[in-house]
Amino acid sequence: MVKNNPIVSVVIPVFNAEKYIEETIKSVQNQKYKNFECIILNDGSTDNSSEIVKQTIINDSRFSLIEQSNKGLSASRNILIDKAVGKYIQFLDSDDVIAPTKISSQIELLCIHSNAVLSYTNFYYGDAEQINIVESNKDKLELNQIDQVSDFILRWETYLTIPPHSFLVDLNFIKENKIRFDENLKNHEDFDFWLEILYKKPLTIYLNEFLCTYRNTPNSMSKNMRLMGDGFLFVLDKHLIKKNRYKRVLKSKRRNVLKSYRRFDKMNVIDVFFNFQSVSQYYVKRVIQKILQN
Repeated sequence: MVKNNPIVSVVIPVFNAEKYIEETIKSVQNQKYKNFECIILNDGSTDNSSEIVKQTIINDSRFSLIEQSNKGLSASRNILIDKAVGKYIQFLDSDDVIAPTKISSQIELLCIHSNAVLSYTNFYYGDAEQINIVESNKDKLELNQIDQVSDFILRWETYLTIPPHSFLVDLNFIKENKIRFDENLKNHEDFDFWLEILYKKPLTIYLNEFLCTYRNTPNSMSKNMRLMGDGFLFVLDKHLIKKNRYKRVLKSKRRNVLKSYRRFDKMNVIDVFFNFQSVSQYYVKRVIQKILQN
């Protein structure tokens, strides 16, 4: 039976997603590939998310719903990792969708490349209210196979962004290596998670097809620049302490993040040296603004 021996575990954490969760679930139900389980975790929603989930999955035994008090996104994903039993895991946030051939295309690719740990695909940016109104991602997503880790670090959020539902990952690899989402992180937990995987130097396969859509919601945390910048710096500092092999690359990325998020207040002397033009332009502009105001 499909229910008892799923090849793929689709996991969906939900928090106050009543506007979008039905569309997300239906994108899973419409998969061409049928041998999956889908575990939905309601993370203490205060809206009607739970009831919508129950009604949407009522006649589909492949779906199950877990209820818990609010623990946050990373904690919810970790619980879902522990609950999943498939060979592969498909992460999916409660406002995003996957194309009908998403899982089948990646399973086919992973069967060909039997040593691969993960596959990831290209994606669309979808409109907040009408997710079918899309814009294609323009970034080059394929990683440099000679040094995936350095390429991933240096290009992340500058020339490279990959949403979690682009990936299909070997679940045993995650569990055996005890890789989890860091529950202390308020953002950039996905960057941290994928980096921990890439440190192990797994075989990764890129499929250049647009097989999922990331919904651009207006109130998402990614719109809070200061909070996101601080989160990114926190992750980089965490890895600078523990991964000396990539210290130079991580330091270079940290300087780039300080510049792009305009966190000149956090720069040391060396950071200022490398970003001198940007720093000087920023403070000259502030001085001129103060003079004009007076």
